[in-house]
Amino acid sequence: TGRGTAQLGGGLPVSSGRSAPAGRARKPGAAGPGAAGPGAPRGRGMSGLAAELAGLAARYQGLARAERDAMTGRETAVAFVLPLLRALGWDTKGAGGVRERSGHARGPAVHELLADDGMPLIVVETRRVSDSLDGRSEERGRSVTHPERAVRRAWSLGADWAVLTNFAEVRLYHALSRRPEDGLVFSAAAGGTGRGPGDLALLAKESVLAGGLDRLDMPGDRGAAAVQVIDDLGGLRRDVCADILRNNAGIAAAAGDGLQAMAQALVDRLLVARIAEDRGLVGAGALRGEVDEWRRRGFGTPLARRIRALFEDLWEAYGAAPFEAGPIDDVSLSDGLLAGAVELLYGYDFALLDSDVLGGAYEDYLAAPSGGARRGRPRAVGGGGGGGGEGGRRKRLGAFYTPPRLVSHTLGMTLGR
Repeated sequence: TGRGTAQLGGGLPVSSGRSAPAGRARKPGAAGPGAAGPGAPRGRGMSGLAAELAGLAARYQGLARAERDAMTGRETAVAFVLPLLRALGWDTKGAGGVRERSGHARGPAVHELLADDGMPLIVVETRRVSDSLDGRSEERGRSVTHPERAVRRAWSLGADWAVLTNFAEVRLYHALSRRPEDGLVFSAAAGGTGRGPGDLALLAKESVLAGGLDRLDMPGDRGAAAVQVIDDLGGLRRDVCADILRNNAGIAAAAGDGLQAMAQALVDRLLVARIAEDRGLVGAGALRGEVDEWRRRGFGTPLARRIRALFEDLWEAYGAAPFEAGPIDDVSLSDGLLAGAVELLYGYDFALLDSDVLGGAYEDYLAAPSGGARRGRPRAVGGGGGGGGEGGRRKRLGAFYTPPRLVSHTLGMTLGR
């Protein structure tokens, strides 16, 4: 199969992305882009889809250039992308099937295509018609490409697939690939006078629910966000322990819980600072700004000193417990370790990670032995408070997450509401 073109846009060929990684065979029965895989609409369904696409393309082509350029991302979604999804079999008007996520009025419109159990399968990001899908925008003080942002959003929301579109062009990405270019499945023009559905048939609800996308056998270099965060935090804690031992001769490995507590304190500070940034509680990009300034100045002032000063500022401003002075402030830490830890945590969008998932993941991370994080799907509520095993460890550490519904119930009883 390999790379090809999709002729959906007025005869203009558009790169169709990769259908399978070089050197890798498809799973038996896997369909490539442009092919009608298992569950794809067939016969009258395909002809009906083609007619719907032709009608949408005609409406799009009938708009004056000034009208197109004035449309916001949400207006583009309402006028063209949601009708396209309906033509593909998705219920955009009922209670299930498609869920809209609120966003900035001038930003992209975001919709989740849902499985029967309500979990997101695909996240569709609609940008303005006038936007290039290869454009860039500011995110937490850094310039990122639109594909990077769309893929990260989908991954953070727990979906395996991301659609990025301005209607004129529709791209499908595999969200488990860190680099969008590695996960590009196809790029098709939907806003022309096309000849048929082509690759877009892969997005038909019937095909998606039948596992058509999963049979594409796309490469992925990371797990689901809810699981990956446990592994990354556990690995970071191990790295901090090793760094403390390497740079502080007076601390022995036998320090045990004391060593673990220091490592935990540093990870907690970095994590809380990142979550506070993404949820708008502190200035965006504060941690990354310290790393950038450290590099810009030729590694002059130690990064450890700069980040400690930031933690002190957060303690003075908010009095948040993780930033209170403690034993971790008396040890030497490698600048390289801190720079790597900051970059690692900027790989997550904590504003999008569900609080139940994040809380459950953190509980599992705290309960995991220092040698490695326990793999598996995190739970929203910790279980088992016995004296031994994992439950006993969580009880001893106080490592339990309280879900929002229980918090609301307790506050309601306490405040009499």
